[in-house]
Amino acid sequence: MFVLLPCAQSSNAQTVTVTTFGYDQYDFFSNLIQASDGNLYAVSRNFGGLAGNFGCPDESSNECNFITKITPDGTVTILHTFEQSGTTGEAPGGYGPSSLIEAPDGNLYGTTTEGGTSNYGTIFKVSTTGTYTTLYTFLADDSGSDPSAPSPGAVNGITPGPLVLGSDGNFYGTSQGTVGGFGFFQLQPGGTFTMLHPPNKAENQYNFPSPLLQASDGNFYMTASGKIVQITPQGGVTLQYSFPSDGSGGENQGVLVEGPDENLYGTSEFSGYNSQY
Repeated sequence: MFVLLPCAQSSNAQTVTVTTFGYDQYDFFSNLIQASDGNLYAVSRNFGGLAGNFGCPDESSNECNFITKITPDGTVTILHTFEQSGTTGEAPGGYGPSSLIEAPDGNLYGTTTEGGTSNYGTIFKVSTTGTYTTLYTFLADDSGSDPSAPSPGAVNGITPGPLVLGSDGNFYGTSQGTVGGFGFFQLQPGGTFTMLHPPNKAENQYNFPSPLLQASDGNFYMTASGKIVQITPQGGVTLQYSFPSDGSGGENQGVLVEGPDENLYGTSEFSGYNSQY
């Protein structure tokens, strides 16, 4: 981990290494945040038997993900370990954590894309001292195996995306429908889960939602399958823009951000350049 030391002339900026990680300890650090306690927190992973690399501390054939705490002077502490069996693929406590977000209560919240009771993902919180709590598990509580059902499969979707903290103090996020579409949910800090917009196979034009942005107008925005979508806090969905099908507007649009001019900005891959919406 490094620190960038800025100076008046950017070409003379310097970096200082704060700490280093052995390749047999942690790989693929992502989404570093600084919490109100001044420490840094990140998600990291250590591949095990499935990837032919290094396994978990207690079982070399398993794969592990970690929530890691790093002090400004470089002291590293593992707050929580997510472990997936290399034999069965099971991860009862969740696996594949997304980015962390700090809430006003000082706890860190996040989601896992796998694991839990049905291996469809979880929502969790972890304290800065390492107390871990699973708040919600995405279950195989399907709306029926009837293919004519609105969304056969898990009614609340699978593989939840990262959480955002809404202006009302609640968390919001998306999940993927098992046969297309997406779910939009609210989680209160106390753990009450509400699906505001259930996945619907009729909306399979909105697959693979990006992380959410809550804009200054109070609505949420995301990209999905070459489209920009608006979602109200109550779950109403409105298509805002469709990128050209010929690829001239790029593909795989990413996370949106709001500029000081209240416009939304984003990027796309391949054809096209920085895009403004």
